[in-house]
Amino acid sequence: MHYPLVGVLAATLVTAGFCARGVEASGTDDVRRASIVVRTYTLSDWERAVPAARRTTDTILGRAGVDVGWLECGLPTQGTKGSDPCAQPLRWNEVVVRIVAADTAGGGRELQVLGSAFVDLETGGGSLAIVYADRVWLMARNAGINAADLLGRAMAHEIGHLLLGTNQHAARGLMRASWSSSDLRRRLAGEWLFGSREGDVMRTGIAARANHADATESDRGE
Repeated sequence: MHYPLVGVLAATLVTAGFCARGVEASGTDDVRRASIVVRTYTLSDWERAVPAARRTTDTILGRAGVDVGWLECGLPTQGTKGSDPCAQPLRWNEVVVRIVAADTAGGGRELQVLGSAFVDLETGGGSLAIVYADRVWLMARNAGINAADLLGRAMAHEIGHLLLGTNQHAARGLMRASWSSSDLRRRLAGEWLFGSREGDVMRTGIAARANHADATESDRGE
């Protein structure tokens, strides 16, 4: 199946084709929570930054009612026993985030693209996102902010595309299309969170994945 490349996170304003819906900062304590597992494939150069980035992503998704479990698949493991969970097919509640390097030589607009997500627009879901670590580092340095924190925001944004099942962006909040240096330095409430409606959509989408998996297993058992 062809998966179009969508969900591009850029640091300059791009308006064409983006959703202009408003958002309210999500801070749900709703008992109706959902959970996912994120398999990360990390460059060794970024190994030390990933734990802090994960904590940022945990906080952002957690405020939207989505709990995250992490599974590192790209770095060497110490004394792994039994079957390798990274070698198993993706389960219904799993997504993949690859933390890779992109070419930063020569400058240009592409340096402003921090990540992308592959979303099947027919089914409204996806399983693979990519974050460009060297571009994250460059943007964080230019803005004077912590690179691990920006990496966590970028991961949360791209995971958001996968769970929302759309290539559209919001007018405000974490899922807006463009992040300027001044945006990155601000710490306003809601600036780096999902909207309340986005949280609802993500949790509903995760439940739909579970239902689809149950139906598929039931069909195989007949």
